[in-house]
Amino acid sequence: MSNYKILANILDQIRKEAPTSLPFYHHSEIERVNQARARAYIHLYLKASIGILDFEEREEFITDGTHDGGIDGYYIDGVSKAILFIQSKFRTTENNFENKEISLEEILKMDIDRILQGETTHENGVPYNGKIQGMQRKLKELPDIARYRYEVIILANLRSITDSKLRLLTSGIPAKVYDHRKTFSDLVFPIVTGSFYNYSDLCINVNLSNKSSGAHINYSVETSQGNCDITVLFIPLKEIGEIMHKYKNSILKYNPRSYLTLKEGSINSEIRRTVLKNTTNEFALFNNGITILSDETFFNQRIGQKDKAQLSIKNPQIINGGQTAYTLSLLYEDSLNDETGIAEKLEKKEVLVKIITFSLDKTSSLIKKLELIEEVSEATNKQNQVNSADRNSNNPLLISSQSALFNDFGLLLERKRGEFYDGLRYGYIDKSHIIDRGIFMRISFSSLGFPVPPKKEKQLLTEEKINTVLNDSTNFKKYFFGCLLYSELQNLSNKNKFPESFSSAIFAIISVCSAKYFNESLEGENIKITAKKAIEEISNEWSKFEDSIVEQLHNHLYFNYNYNYSKKTYRLNSKFSNYYRSNNLAVDLNNFFFEGNNSLIEEKGTRKGLDTIEKFLGKYLTLDLIAKLKPLINQANWFDETSINETADLLQLDPRAVITGIKLITSKDYGYYLTGENEALATGAWQKSGFSG
Repeated sequence: MSNYKILANILDQIRKEAPTSLPFYHHSEIERVNQARARAYIHLYLKASIGILDFEEREEFITDGTHDGGIDGYYIDGVSKAILFIQSKFRTTENNFENKEISLEEILKMDIDRILQGETTHENGVPYNGKIQGMQRKLKELPDIARYRYEVIILANLRSITDSKLRLLTSGIPAKVYDHRKTFSDLVFPIVTGSFYNYSDLCINVNLSNKSSGAHINYSVETSQGNCDITVLFIPLKEIGEIMHKYKNSILKYNPRSYLTLKEGSINSEIRRTVLKNTTNEFALFNNGITILSDETFFNQRIGQKDKAQLSIKNPQIINGGQTAYTLSLLYEDSLNDETGIAEKLEKKEVLVKIITFSLDKTSSLIKKLELIEEVSEATNKQNQVNSADRNSNNPLLISSQSALFNDFGLLLERKRGEFYDGLRYGYIDKSHIIDRGIFMRISFSSLGFPVPPKKEKQLLTEEKINTVLNDSTNFKKYFFGCLLYSELQNLSNKNKFPESFSSAIFAIISVCSAKYFNESLEGENIKITAKKAIEEISNEWSKFEDSIVEQLHNHLYFNYNYNYSKKTYRLNSKFSNYYRSNNLAVDLNNFFFEGNNSLIEEKGTRKGLDTIEKFLGKYLTLDLIAKLKPLINQANWFDETSINETADLLQLDPRAVITGIKLITSKDYGYYLTGENEALATGAWQKSGFSG
């Protein structure tokens, strides 16, 4: 699924949010659907960038229509003191959306100056529509409008003009352009991951009625990166539940888990039971509390309300106590339509909250700050242990790679388990378009020429492995090709060609296909066509490859025969799963597919250390002597001393060599490989000796 298709799905979902009183959004004819999508595109900006969740509230800010003064929408931000004017140009095809630019004439149509100067008509005397005039009334009502800044938002491609010249077209007002790439990265991706809620200041109500000596504690801590301020206080459960219910993944950016995966573990039921079982507040005693990061923290007890205070935190992020907050969010959701007293319990009971405010030195880098956050997170997440793979999901390289892979290739890398829940829930995407982080890392290693990538997630998502795979973004196209190969393998129609080994062979096949078929010039549909061709051709060769590896002596630990002389039968023991995790694999792949060249990476010393027949024949034995010895073995008394001496005299060998030869010939590990020219068992010397299966 392309990024544009995901965008279209989101716009259609936004159209469904419209009430029936707005039939414009609910038409099914394609032309009207496209018109409705164009308007929904402005809704998307207001939802993803501004954080307005209610459809009808967003609709109030959309002015698009006849006599709109060239302004399609606006927003008055009382917090940041900004007035935004929106110009949007939605394209109805993927190619046009990604390549066609908005015309400069469209921008020139914006009558921002006239509107801000109070004019109510166009230059030709035609009145502006009611929405524009409504915007003018709202601007007039701002008591401190002198403090506001203006900004133009352009939802369209615009590459052919500099910022300075663009200002000439927007009455000197600075403009921010959301081209197709910025739309995908800043609007579409946050919607899919449920992390689009934008807010700077979060206000929390605090109850002072049971606080005998101060409502909070402040403490300053000196760290290696500068000072941190710690604020500790008790907050009503309702406040935490409401915050988590609304912001979900947006408030968990530094947490190793996503909102959805916080439901895992038995601790949630314990939290719920503690909240609900009593009217008293044992919860405050039993729960370890919640740790929140903040850029700025303010606490005010003088707000004109008895026994009330307000806490204001900027850019909050929960790094510990996520499961507590998650459970409270579910209880809060239940309380919205519940008459059993849940709401009252959430209001009266409280939880300990620790707020860490990073007032770090301005010279400290973001990486250093993230390192400190990581240390705090690791130290505080002890109640329900977080595995290393989850913890490393916040590796900066993994975060930036996830964004780049989506923007450049439409690849949805699931960095945190469950983070695409919203995208799946609302039908923006489906499961087939998400690549698991562990599988992605294995694909990446395979694409780089390692046919035996680590199998376990905790071995893959280490800092060392992440740096190995993701430190060079020029490899991302190769990884995308590898993901296409993986997808083709999952849909392969002839898996029955290697039914026992298919699941074990997947990453080896990806290694071979990447080395043989990938090149940097592949673009667009060609890269998908090439991936499909690669899988078809290599899968057709794979049974021949597996036939060849079974015949190699150095693979005797994975493929050998058991012989039953009394019944004159044999049975092949195959351990494909073990073989596909062995160092021998890269050597055999290079020999079979690349004529012995090291196209795939071999473990140092493996090729030189491979077992050969000569190592097992001893000083006096040769393959010719082995061939002569086989028919002379008497299955009734082959270890009889007389028989051994007679055979030794006949072949002019030391009796010890005959004993060694017999052991080798009848060995379940090596006997199969001593058939003269390594012919298959059914047609080789064993058949001639009467031992056929």
